[in-house]
Amino acid sequence: MKILLIAAPRPDSDGTAMHMGDG
Repeated sequence: MKILLIAAPRPDSDGTAMHMGDG
């Protein structure tokens, strides 16, 4: 699942992609 989040870069926070995945 984490890989999926990393695959899609988040405009809000690039390094917080992992944390964003939770919410």
